[in-house]
Amino acid sequence: MSVNIDLTFEIGGLADMAAVKAVVPAVRRLLDSERIDSMSGRIRPSAKGGFSVSCESDYALSVSRSYQWCPEFEQALAECVRQFAPTADVQVYWDYRDED
Repeated sequence: MSVNIDLTFEIGGLADMAAVKAVVPAVRRLLDSERIDSMSGRIRPSAKGGFSVSCESDYALSVSRSYQWCPEFEQALAECVRQFAPTADVQVYWDYRDED
């Protein structure tokens, strides 16, 4: 069974623009490999210094076996980011749409 879910994630604690420029293409490759192609993103200065990157899906993702895929995606995203920014904080939020 598949579900329609919205994906939002925030990558905080990026020390400088060099970290942003390393992380963003790596995350884009991960999204491409998962065939997630409709994301809107923002880069913002963080109140604590450095930068944060946030992305949200433009449309709901249709995911089969979300109970398995979602945790695997979260882990893959965290590993992808930590390759380039080991101290970055990755938060993932899922919104399961109520389509009644």
